[in-house]
Amino acid sequence: MSVLLDWVSDAHLHQTLTEQPTQPSEKLSQPDYLQEKITRVLPSLVDLLKENNLVNLRVSLPCLQFIYWSLVHIEKSQTTTKTNMVSTLRRLGEEIYRPRAPHRTADSPDNSLHDYRYDRRQDGLFFHSCNSHLRFLSSLIILKTLSQADVLAIVFDTVKIDLKSDMVKELFLYYQATPVISSYLKPVNKVFLGQAIDIFIQMSTDSPFASSFLESCGNESWFRTMAMVLRTPIQDNRIMDCISILLQKLSKIKSNKKYFEVYTITSILQEILRSCGNENAFLALNLKSILFNLNSSSK
Repeated sequence: MSVLLDWVSDAHLHQTLTEQPTQPSEKLSQPDYLQEKITRVLPSLVDLLKENNLVNLRVSLPCLQFIYWSLVHIEKSQTTTKTNMVSTLRRLGEEIYRPRAPHRTADSPDNSLHDYRYDRRQDGLFFHSCNSHLRFLSSLIILKTLSQADVLAIVFDTVKIDLKSDMVKELFLYYQATPVISSYLKPVNKVFLGQAIDIFIQMSTDSPFASSFLESCGNESWFRTMAMVLRTPIQDNRIMDCISILLQKLSKIKSNKKYFEVYTITSILQEILRSCGNENAFLALNLKSILFNLNSSSK
C-alpha cells in the first residue's frame, strides 16, 4: 500500500502543484518508471487477494482493474518484466481463480447449512462472483496468467456464457480483450483454438458491438496470427467454417484488404477453395464471398 500511495502522490498529487496540468512530467510516463512501480505493487497484491476478504465491489473491482491494466502494460512493453515476474503473475491468477466463499460477519444470519450454500452460490469472490463485471475481468486475468488446461477450459466456457449478455460484450471492448483471446489462436494450441474462435464468432454476431469488435481485429497482429492458423491443416470442419465466417465479415472492410495481401491469406484461401469437396459447400460459399469482396478470383 505504501508503494501505491507513493506512486499516486508522485504522479498526480505532487505533479499538479509543480507542473502545468496539460504538460505532465516526462518521467511519469516513461516505460521504465511505470515498470518499476508495477513490479513493486503487483507482488503485494498477491497477499492482498489471499489474506483479505474483498467482498465490496468498490474495493475488489479497482484492485482487479489495476492488475489487468498492469498486465496489458507489461505485455506491450519491450522488456523482460513478464519473464521476471512469472511466479508473481501465476500466483495472482491462482488467487483470482481459487474457489472460496466470503467470510461471514457478525451481523450475518446463523451459520446454517442452507445459508452457507446460499452464500457460496450468490457471493463467491472474483472468478466465482455472481457479478458479471467482476467475473469477466477475473477471466481475462486468468487467461493471461495461468496455463493449466482444466482451469482454462472452465474459464473459456464461463466467458462464452457471459458473452450472451450485451453488457459483457461491451466490457470485452472496454478491456480490449481481442488480443487476450487471439493469444490462443495457435496451431499448436489445438485444445483452445476452437474455444477462441467461438468467442470471436459470438462477438461478431449482430449486436451493437459487432462493428467495433471487427475493427479491433483489423491490425497486423490479428491477421498475422490468423495466417499462421490457416497455414496449418485444420481437421475440424466446424472451426474452419467459423474462421471463414470471421474472414468473410472482415473482408467487407476495405482497410483490411492490405492485410489479406501482406500475409498471403488470399492465396491460402484460394488453395483451400480448390480442395473443397461437395461436403464443404458452406465453406466454399464463404471462401468465394471473401475472394469476391477482395476483388480476387479463384482459379
